Amino acid sequence: MSKGQLQIIFIWIFVALVAVFVFIYGIKMVSNITNLGEDVRAAKFFQDFEKRVNEFYYLDEGSQKTESFLVPGWAEYVCFRGNSGSFPKFDETTQIFIDSNIGKNVFLAPITNPEVHMKSVKLLDNDNSFCVEATGGNVDITLINSGGKVNVQ
Repeated sequence: MSKGQLQIIFIWIFVALVAVFVFIYGIKMVSNITNLGEDVRAAKFFQDFEKRVNEFYYLDEGSQKTESFLVPGWAEYVCFRGNSGSFPKFDETTQIFIDSNIGKNVFLAPITNPEVHMKSVKLLDNDNSFCVEATGGNVDITLINSGGKVNVQ
């Protein structure tokens, strides 16, 4: 084997390694973009929900309406923290985030990123803590103006 043929083999091995690294990097980027899309959907849910709560605050006392909201595909529940009551038994990580973020009264469960999956919604005041099951990326929540506060069911 001549010296030139040996160099070509090493060049092809180098090209193959670079191609593998580019392929792996591309898969990782696609995965990150998908996760980012789900985080955007979570942020959009909180934005839409807070907007509707603010609108209901200014309606007549006793006004109520069931609203449909989009949630990320991974979200199994939308939960509301109240003055009493309890939540379903969640995995350990979600339970830790719930217990350590007392000031946040709305969250998507299971929680993996509390900065994105939990929020404090002003004007929302529930007596009981509970969760609403999300199905197919949607959740229906009934908003009720209770005079000076908005409750959910």
